[in-house]
Amino acid sequence: MVIMKKKKHDYEYLHKKILSSNLLNANKTEALVYGLQEIKNSIDLIYDKIIPELINENLNKDQILNLLWEIREECRHIDYHIKDSELLDL
Repeated sequence: MVIMKKKKHDYEYLHKKILSSNLLNANKTEALVYGLQEIKNSIDLIYDKIIPELINENLNKDQILNLLWEIREECRHIDYHIKDSELLDL
């Protein structure tokens, strides 16, 4: 598996690549690439910020619950972009 840091030009390249394949029209390509970018941002937020905070031993019950709610909301955001980009319908 290749793990790469997100760069703006990576998404521009991905957009051009998918569009040139003639698999999707311009609007669907835009929605897919934007959705993938948003999904990555949410995953990064969960794993780089929220989970490290959750691991903190000094949290009380309410703080833990709030962080779990943040994860829930990011998962909802991911779900929205999966549906909006029609990723599961390709």
